[in-house]
Amino acid sequence: MLLIYNNYDLLLNKRDFMNQDQNKLISLITYAQESAKLKLRSCYDVKKHFFCQFEHEFQDLPGIHFNVESEEGGKWLVIDRLHETKVPDLTDPDLIHWVEISNAPNKNPSLRQSINMGQLQGEKYDISYLEALFKGKSEAVNLKDLKEKNKIESKFRAYLVSLWKPWAVEEKKRRKTINIYSQLFAIKHQLEGNITDAQLELSWGIGIVSWNVAGVKVQHPLITQAVDININDQTMALEIGPRDIDDYLELDFIDLSDNPGAIDLLKFYKDFTNTRTQRVSPFDRESFEAVLQSGVKFLDSKGVYWPSETSVDDRKVPTSSEILKITDTWVLIARPRDKSLFIQDLE
Repeated sequence: MLLIYNNYDLLLNKRDFMNQDQNKLISLITYAQESAKLKLRSCYDVKKHFFCQFEHEFQDLPGIHFNVESEEGGKWLVIDRLHETKVPDLTDPDLIHWVEISNAPNKNPSLRQSINMGQLQGEKYDISYLEALFKGKSEAVNLKDLKEKNKIESKFRAYLVSLWKPWAVEEKKRRKTINIYSQLFAIKHQLEGNITDAQLELSWGIGIVSWNVAGVKVQHPLITQAVDININDQTMALEIGPRDIDDYLELDFIDLSDNPGAIDLLKFYKDFTNTRTQRVSPFDRESFEAVLQSGVKFLDSKGVYWPSETSVDDRKVPTSSEILKITDTWVLIARPRDKSLFIQDLE
């Protein structure tokens, strides 16, 4: 990602260079960077990354905490280690044999339409009429033939409404948190085990660009901040917070020859970050909003700053179109570092 960024940086600085030799050197470095870039593949849609979780996908989930202060410093995200809960027990003897149920909140319980008569032996049902009907043979008993049919169906509906559905609603959310924790837990171990050039990085993106550029769908954060992930020794919660490096303006999706406004945006970003008194934070609008608004200003004459078009509670990313839209929302992504040792040397 630093490839295009540095290219822009060089173009900005070239305005101030008067020495011809310096300009030649810059041109050579830029050419080398562009040549190396051809070997790399940029990803403009964050949903294609190894891990991608938008802000709205964290909302209303149990065990998720934002902007948590601690002795070790501020954590932007804390995820508790949760466990699955068991489906509510069927304690009513009228339901035990007749209800088919699993521990999956996405699978509704159902009433069996028939069971083996042997399963009813010893229950409080009067099944003498059934035994007489089948002449003492062990046969399947149909629910529709049972005198207690209406009572069983009524109790089943009550179980669904009062016990199973409330459990299923909360358990679906709970298992989403468990799944997020599991994915990030695996990513943590991958980050710790990285020793190759093409290593993984975890980044927090701020301000989602939603745009169709030259026929390419773009849904990508404008600003990114590298983050660390740790496990709390006492609670086993995953804690994610910013690394002690500068945030970064992502401009790979812009072609300078087609959009010279990117140079103005980068200049604004540099001036803004140089005078900013606090580090960027997705929970401090003053630390990033001016950059997002400038992105709309400089990159597209029809561009829209999305918060002005939607409600405060709407944190979803709008569909991409020919008109640039930039949100004030954030996204957590894990992606390969698409820069080689060669490019690092050039930087």
